[in-house]
Amino acid sequence: MLKTSGCLFLSFMTLAVSSVGFGREFCLPANAVGFGQDQGEGQTVAWIAGNPLLAGRTQGNFQIESVSGSLASVAGTVDFETARGKFTLLAKGSFDVASGAFKSSGPIENGSGAFANAQGQLTLEGKQDLETGRFFERISGSICWGEKE
Repeated sequence: MLKTSGCLFLSFMTLAVSSVGFGREFCLPANAVGFGQDQGEGQTVAWIAGNPLLAGRTQGNFQIESVSGSLASVAGTVDFETARGKFTLLAKGSFDVASGAFKSSGPIENGSGAFANAQGQLTLEGKQDLETGRFFERISGSICWGEKE
């Protein structure tokens, strides 16, 4: 059943994306989860699941912009690589250096494959184990194709 549902979703996705040339915007929710590892010096890798459109891996590159108390303001990029294509998230947000909680969001750009000409906003929110560097995140937002009416 799961295999059939995934195939139906991907068939629907292919049909929807190929038909957006009619002046209408088509959006899909980006609800997914990620399991990853902080590799140090602002570099992260994660494996994304829970959404056939986003299933794959990410490579993050973050810099600390400022620190106030235990809250660091961060900015960077997260490169998504899936079986359907690639895109980059321009992320800005915060990382709590005391608890490991983080949240960042931003627009997507530089899409290829199924993500060519895609637009949207994604939010990554989760918590990192400060001893091991492992983290869990929830991905939310939407990815859209076509033109807004």
